[in-house]
Amino acid sequence: EYGVIFDAIVKRNVEGHNSGNADAILEMYDDSAVVVDKKQGKIFFGVDQIKQMIEGFIKMGKVEFQTSNKTIHDVGVDRFYVTADFESKFVDSGVVMKDLEKIYDAICAKKLKAVAECDVDGCAEIYANHAVIVNKQMDKSAFGMDEIKKLMKSYFESGPYSDFKLPRKEIYGLGSDRFYVNCSYIGTTMKSTLEGE
Repeated sequence: EYGVIFDAIVKRNVEGHNSGNADAILEMYDDSAVVVDKKQGKIFFGVDQIKQMIEGFIKMGKVEFQTSNKTIHDVGVDRFYVTADFESKFVDSGVVMKDLEKIYDAICAKKLKAVAECDVDGCAEIYANHAVIVNKQMDKSAFGMDEIKKLMKSYFESGPYSDFKLPRKEIYGLGSDRFYVNCSYIGTTMKSTLEGE
């Protein structure tokens, strides 16, 4: 019977998501509910955190949602625990969420090569003229190609990078084949280690 309940929860989630009604989705969760996103390493506990998660997903636009590899565990007292893989397809653009990660990884691979060579133009060419970069930790931002080149140049003042990692990345589809990435990075040069997000 938990399988039927879980399917109803998923259906209600999608309906609430596509109507932009976070409160309708939230009605299904109690104060002790937990949502764990293993891929992004995120845990949401209680209605306040879960509402923030829901509102973040709603901003991405209408979705078609599928689950697979679903396993349901009875944990007693009318409670259950579910592990499942899911895939979100954005209706406006037809983009599937997992494909955005492949695109971003390809962008990163090209950028890292340019970073290793301190190639400002090589870094900048992967961005569109209307692209935006915000470095929250360093309180820097750049809009458009000219500003992005200036920002990249400032990153190279410590010399070429011997190592560059992205420990955390969250990718959000914005429709019309556009996406937004929130990530942290650690870059190592001969002079210093730079961190940001």
